[in-house]
Amino acid sequence: MPRWLLLPLGVMLALLLLAPAEAGRFNRVLSVGDPAPRWEGVPGTDGRRHSLQEFLGRGYTVLVFSCTVCPCALGCERRLEQIHRDYAGKGVQVVVINVGDTPSDELPKLQLRLKEQGFTFLCLRDASRRVARAYGARVTPEVFVLDARGRIVYMGTIDDQVWKSQGGPVQHPYLRRALDALLAGKRPRLVETRPLGCEIPYEE
Repeated sequence: MPRWLLLPLGVMLALLLLAPAEAGRFNRVLSVGDPAPRWEGVPGTDGRRHSLQEFLGRGYTVLVFSCTVCPCALGCERRLEQIHRDYAGKGVQVVVINVGDTPSDELPKLQLRLKEQGFTFLCLRDASRRVARAYGARVTPEVFVLDARGRIVYMGTIDDQVWKSQGGPVQHPYLRRALDALLAGKRPRLVETRPLGCEIPYEE
């Protein structure tokens, strides 16, 4: 059983408090404006190995660290897929990076799951969690938006419904607002929000 499913309710609720922030407040490794750490050789559900470099140079890249068992990650998958579909024609690409530690997080199961769910975003498998560690990601789902040069322009959560198990109307679509501002040539009003979700199972 993954360790995040054993977290006491109080700990989970503590992770799920949301608040806007100045850049770098919640991430211990990176700040908005920093160059994103480079990576390569990460296997994807498309049968290829990928590097960050191939996604740069053409618009914005949304990296989302996720898994297949965290209720927060599962609860926002449909909204993330819709973001992928809505912004694909505007120069935005969504790349999900799986960092889970259960059998359902292994690549063959990911390939099957994406097909069954009808998800069209690319999913990569960071089994060692080295990419997540380089970005200072702490929870799933956690978002990093990169510009064409590979600089971080937004990081944090997807919206204000990530932590609610039953979901509901999104009042604050943080990721969408950030993308809209960036595509309009503006700096997002919020460039960092508190990431919400389940703890990434790093090996100490």
